[in-house]
Amino acid sequence: MPADTERLRSFIRDGMPSRRQRLRADGKGEGTNEYNKLLSLKVSLNEILRIAEQFKVVKLRGEADGLPAVLGQACRHEEEAGVLDGGFLLVRDLLIERERHGSQIIPDTDLALFHTRSENVVRPSLTLYRLETPVVMGTDPPTRLSQFLLMLAPRKLGKEALEVLSEISAMLLDPKMIDTLENGDEKAIQNLLIHHLKIFFRTKMESEWTTNGNSIQR
Repeated sequence: MPADTERLRSFIRDGMPSRRQRLRADGKGEGTNEYNKLLSLKVSLNEILRIAEQFKVVKLRGEADGLPAVLGQACRHEEEAGVLDGGFLLVRDLLIERERHGSQIIPDTDLALFHTRSENVVRPSLTLYRLETPVVMGTDPPTRLSQFLLMLAPRKLGKEALEVLSEISAMLLDPKMIDTLENGDEKAIQNLLIHHLKIFFRTKMESEWTTNGNSIQR
């Protein structure tokens, strides 16, 4: 499972700032530093709300042509939803190339996480696609794909958005989240997503306010 964890987080790790970088003062005084913490929290909350609000479960028909056709359908849907500014085939090809370098199927499930960052992506997006006809993946041994999370993000992305996407990828290590993704309806999945992100935000808030010896008064 550790190798799977690294794979799920790989697309965002390279761009993630270190904790020291995130907490480093900007040299303009304590007041400005405290303001920047508030601003960072505000941006994080906005990213959480945007991801949670736009989350959808979408049904796709299975295709005889397999994964490329299915991912093409999904990327076209994202383009129609305004997530992509064109070039849905380019984004599809990025997803396929990543799959060639290592299966994105979550072990012991028929669920996958496909993800990429591209200049064609306008804003971060998270969508669960469910296939009416499963696709057989050319893995060894072959595995069946019945549904997949599609996580897209712009090439250039702020640290707060990167942190939120990283947290979402980590949620896939939670058996309850996997079960809900496989069997739950859109509302149930959205509620659990919000629950996890609320805990993440609370932890971030407490971390920011205890950095310099301060603490949140309960």
